[in-house]
Amino acid sequence: MTHPDSPSSKPLPIRATIGLSRLALWMILAIVILVLGIWATMAIRFSNLPTETFRLIAAGLYPIGWLFAFIYFKKRLRTALAFMIVFAGIVVWWNLIPPSHDRDWTTDVAVLPHISWEGDRFTVHDLRAFEYRSEEDYDVHYVDHTYDMNEIAYLDFVMSDWGLHEVVHTMLSFGFTDGEHLVLSIESRREQGEAWSGLKGLFHQAEVIYVLAGERDLLGLRTNMRKEDVYVIPTIHPPEKVKLVLQSVLETVDAIAKQPRWYNTLLHNCTTGLLPHLESVRVQQGFDMRMIKNGYIAEIGFENGTIDTDLSYKEAGQYFHINQYVPAGPIPDDFSKLIRPYRYELDDSEN
Repeated sequence: MTHPDSPSSKPLPIRATIGLSRLALWMILAIVILVLGIWATMAIRFSNLPTETFRLIAAGLYPIGWLFAFIYFKKRLRTALAFMIVFAGIVVWWNLIPPSHDRDWTTDVAVLPHISWEGDRFTVHDLRAFEYRSEEDYDVHYVDHTYDMNEIAYLDFVMSDWGLHEVVHTMLSFGFTDGEHLVLSIESRREQGEAWSGLKGLFHQAEVIYVLAGERDLLGLRTNMRKEDVYVIPTIHPPEKVKLVLQSVLETVDAIAKQPRWYNTLLHNCTTGLLPHLESVRVQQGFDMRMIKNGYIAEIGFENGTIDTDLSYKEAGQYFHINQYVPAGPIPDDFSKLIRPYRYELDDSEN
């Protein structure tokens, strides 16, 4: 047993305690400065400075300059304060970089839809209706199509897995009583020759587009041409709730047509961008990591009972995997009916 007066039982001197506390605070500050410095460097690299060469040079000089400042100047607290002031200036500048509709877009995201209303009927102008022979070979068609809000029947949640499994593309499909379907896909607008980049998508490098199309375009492209695994999952939401979701979507579609917005890989992507529109039907509030690793997002629906099925999670994953219902080759005209045997079997039995 240690004697109360033994050296090991004595508390640290006040000076030593203060020293350790200061060391801990400096370590925390150093980590914060490192993280903010990396962000600022990337923001400069992907900024609107005049040329690529200038951006690369500025992004290189920024961290080197601050490293030199912290080593050379002894009053590091004052240097840290200066760093924070400059960082704040970069944040303000970065947030003032304006998005644009005026770029040389790739064909699939070149045209923005917009909406007009006549009572409860709305027309989607420039609804995408491409006819595909392959992923890269297609006829470009944009049409005007009118829908009736009072004819909304159901909402399906769509997941398209292009091979990552843990990260998928998500969409919404609105079903109408006449068999029509209107699909929303939130995507980044890429310029000609530009590949999609999750990193660039964090730094104001891509505007967002709300693609509105039929299922033969947005879903058929993925099942028949890209050979992705697509899941169309029915929800229990009643038509009056689905109407609110669609109303919110259409308002945003029109707003983006008038004023461009930035896409963001984390904050405004194909899944997180849907959340504001789903407020009227969301059961679970708050953040869930599965919204980022969205390959698991269907689990949320099964947990809160918003998926319209009596199947187990595993069974539903197999049943709602629509690739099995679609013949290979050209996308069939009755695509929407083929991928929903659970709905149309019921309809046939009632008839």
